[in-house]
Amino acid sequence: LALALKECGYKPYDFIDRFRAGHLPRWDEAMNAKFYGKGKPTGKKELDELTGDFDVWSPRTSRLGSEEH
Repeated sequence: LALALKECGYKPYDFIDRFRAGHLPRWDEAMNAKFYGKGKPTGKKELDELTGDFDVWSPRTSRLGSEEH
């Protein structure tokens, strides 16, 4: 999906981007807070710090930002 989005001119935020930017520990913390109630929930400010340079999130990444999951 990331490759298709790049072909369309978007800058997607996918797993490889999280890995390269060193964001994986912060994503682990955010997922543990959201889905397991461990730690402080991640707010919009923190998500913007991680993803502000990107146009779209990958489907897995977007689960963190949605309220229904």
